[in-house]
Amino acid sequence: MRRTGWVSVIIIAAVASATGWALTDASTLRTASKKVFAQKLVEEILRRHSEINSLEIAADSSSGCQTIAATDPRDLGEKCDNDETQPLKTGEPFVEQEKDGFDVTLPLYDRSNQILAVVGIDFKVAPGQTKESVVKQGRQVAAEIESQVPSKDKLFEPQ
Repeated sequence: MRRTGWVSVIIIAAVASATGWALTDASTLRTASKKVFAQKLVEEILRRHSEINSLEIAADSSSGCQTIAATDPRDLGEKCDNDETQPLKTGEPFVEQEKDGFDVTLPLYDRSNQILAVVGIDFKVAPGQTKESVVKQGRQVAAEIESQVPSKDKLFEPQ
């Protein structure tokens, strides 16, 4: 690349970082100076729900299905596994019981009832907890998110 080409790349990267452009590849998700709306939602939900250990939102993007928001920043940009892709394709929850609680992944729907993303929720262990009870709790959390997200584009909106 000619010298002016590198300068252009550096300028574009600096402008993207300064303005918080919502580019959707893994490196941008990890390094963006401003967060996307999905990340804001994750942080808000975690503050309101003490029964949740961690939370992620994954969606299809220009880089394929990947984590676009998470309680652990190291998870941003991770490619989707079966627990995310299954609910994206089928609309059915994916539930795993682990030693430290239940992991529930549910589809998120837009206002036209189309799947726009999935939310993965790790619930803390609680007395009497069952697969059915955590799916019910998960659906309540998903409904909180859906009420604020009219479309998939909203998830990627800079904040």
